Amino acid sequence: MLRDGGRVLDAGCGGGWAVVQIADRFPETHCIGIDLEPYSVELARRLIAERGLADRCEARALSVDQLGEDGEYDVATSFLVVHEINPALKPAAFAAVARALRPGGRFLIFDEAYPETDEALRQMPTRFAALAQWYEGTWGNVVNTRSELLALCREAGLRVAEEIGFSRLHILVAAKE
Repeated sequence: MLRDGGRVLDAGCGGGWAVVQIADRFPETHCIGIDLEPYSVELARRLIAERGLADRCEARALSVDQLGEDGEYDVATSFLVVHEINPALKPAAFAAVARALRPGGRFLIFDEAYPETDEALRQMPTRFAALAQWYEGTWGNVVNTRSELLALCREAGLRVAEEIGFSRLHILVAAKE
């Protein structure tokens, strides 16, 4: 999909590391990173310029739930960001990403997942998610369970095509039909 030139959206791009890594590995792609934190966007812009990728990469100051593009992207990514989205805005954020994807497009989500049961909470390494949630909660963030992540995808019109549990993390690939 990306080898022949595609468009990638990185939702919550932070300092732009994923954007430049994707652009380096797939020289035919055009990558857009969005983040609501202006300093992070400035860092991403500097990194893009330093790597000489300004002709195919950009960073925008924008909250993912306010993304207004329809059918523009082949792939959207979110690396350790979903738990930082305001809980009330998560459905709108997922819906915006789904709208931004072309039919057949994929949304790659890599984030923490809170244990589903008390038993899972007692086991290592998933019990670290409780500690992560405690810290995240001090900022108003919520680490979702796997079921909640799946529901956010489903409600946005995305079908989870692949998923992998990795320690206390979860990787989902959701497809737009």
